[in-house]
Amino acid sequence: VSTQSTGKTLDRERYSISIPCTGVEVPAKQCSVILKGLRGGCSMFNECQYKPKYVINCENDNDRKVVLIDKQHVSSSVITSMKDAKIREVSVPLTYKNWSAAQIIRSFLSECIPDTDVVSGFEIVGHIAHLNLKDFHESSGINAEYGQVYDWAGDIR
Repeated sequence: VSTQSTGKTLDRERYSISIPCTGVEVPAKQCSVILKGLRGGCSMFNECQYKPKYVINCENDNDRKVVLIDKQHVSSSVITSMKDAKIREVSVPLTYKNWSAAQIIRSFLSECIPDTDVVSGFEIVGHIAHLNLKDFHESSGINAEYGQVYDWAGDIR
């Protein structure tokens, strides 16, 4: 995620994107065979805080599913041995909730700040969030946005 924030209110829609992915369309009963054979799903989502589902519904056939895979697995024997498998491109939507707090904060900080210095820790007590920030966070002028990133954690005011 790379975007610059400009206002006092964090625009969550800026973090909604669609990612093109490779998938294999198979009968619904064969999804587990692919996931077990490939030892998991699509690794491109490893950086996401909350990963999207690796198995999605086929929009025109309820008896078939699309399993997201890495492109390197297209020629895998697990897939090529299935007679009903069809390789296709799908678009996977990611939203604000898929990104970690550190990734979102990183997106509105200067690129010259090391990743280790984004947020060194946080604690939530009741409705108060305590963030451990560095001096350059104070001068960035975006203090209001820091608290909004952690709003998922409860009733933070």
